[in-house]
Amino acid sequence: MLSEDNKNKIFKTGLYSHTPEARYRGTLYADNLYHCMNWTFKPNFYHDGNIYMVDTYFNNKSIQLTDDNFDEFSLIFDFKEVEKENYPEEYDPSDVYRVAIDSGGMYCGKHCFKKKGAKPSKEKLIDICKNNLRSAQYNVEQYTNELQELENGTHWKLK
Repeated sequence: MLSEDNKNKIFKTGLYSHTPEARYRGTLYADNLYHCMNWTFKPNFYHDGNIYMVDTYFNNKSIQLTDDNFDEFSLIFDFKEVEKENYPEEYDPSDVYRVAIDSGGMYCGKHCFKKKGAKPSKEKLIDICKNNLRSAQYNVEQYTNELQELENGTHWKLK
């Protein structure tokens, strides 16, 4: 059973994590605890007062929340306080969350969220720009060398 005090600590719109454990999966998937499971959970409040932490993979695995296992779940974020982000590399890592929340799981690219109100990091944007410039300079050098070889008749395609 879950005490009223612990019930009041749960964010209804929260995303929680749990360390993968075979005791919640059974022996069938003991060798691959991430099979059809992300180990990220959303709370589901039932009319009878019970709360189940429902895995986000297919919403097919749930764990009843009790006072005994309450501390096993860690809040990642509240969905009210974040928004989807397509360019997380532009933000300070402390403002970004990369989480598995659907059947893509841990192996197929995590979903990215950023804290609402977070702005792109000036330092990150400068680094991205510098990397793009280095890449462009490298390409210019390569094409310049290739052009010279073509004009001189020494390019490998002309032999």
